[in-house]
This record gives sequence, C-alpha cells and structure tokens, in this order.
Amino acid sequence: MTDADCQHLLDELRASIRVVNQRARRYRTWHALLLLVSLLGGLLATALAGESAMGGKKLPGMAVGMTIGGPLSDLTLNWRVVYGLVALLNLLATAATAIENLFKISQRRTEAILCVGSLEALRVELATTSRVEEATLDEVRADYAKLLKQYSEYFH
Repeated sequence: MTDADCQHLLDELRASIRVVNQRARRYRTWHALLLLVSLLGGLLATALAGESAMGGKKLPGMAVGMTIGGPLSDLTLNWRVVYGLVALLNLLATAATAIENLFKISQRRTEAILCVGSLEALRVELATTSRVEEATLDEVRADYAKLLKQYSEYFH
C-alpha cells in the first residue's frame, strides 16, 4: 500500500466532507425559506379571514381594493361564520405545515451532521497514522462505501 493510495483516499474524504456540508446548508436554507413562506402566507390568510369574520374592514378593505378595486360590503352572519371557520382551519393547517417542516429540518440537519462526523472520523484515522497498513486502508474504504450508501442524498 503506497502513501499515494492513502493520500488519494484522504483527498476523497475531504471532498466528500465539503459536498455534504454544502448539501446540509442548502437543505437548511430551503426548508427555512419554505417554512417562512408557509407561516407568513398562513398568518396573512388567517388575519384576513378572521378579521372578516369579526366584522373588521381594514384588511378586507385593502384586499378588495388591491384585487377588484370596488367598495367593501358588509358580510351577513352566515358568511362571517364561514370566514371564521376558514380562518380556524387555515391556522391549524399552517401550524401543522410549520411543525412538519421544522421536524424535517431537524432530521436532515442531524443526518448531515452524523455523516460529516463519520467522514471526519475516517479522515482523522488516515491523517493521524504515520504509516497506514493495508488492512486499515481497506477498512476505511469499506466504511466510506457504507457512508456513501447510507447517506447517498447528501453526496449528490
């Protein structure tokens, strides 16, 4: 086993660590953005429907003004109940979406951290040994192949 083989595997591990870290950052950014859009959209829809249900006119008046430009008419009691239910259901749906997305962020972030930690352990095992034996190199290669399979979504 040559030092070149060891160096090649060490370089491959370093490159994989960079790729997985980049993928983890991308997941975190996209999920945070989608969570923010979900929360803001849900909150605005809830506020609009909720204020309509309560007889308020500020937000509904602005919405009507921005869409059709006409005057805002009073809602009957039946429509106010319907808008109240819409607001409640939208609030529940938004909360459920936010919670679900939050858990996915945590799951993916944890998996990425575990993957990077495992890759770092393999890198340290190679980097700290002055003379790497062939058996050690084969073991590191096998462990690396397992990581590539187990965490494949983070490598591509």
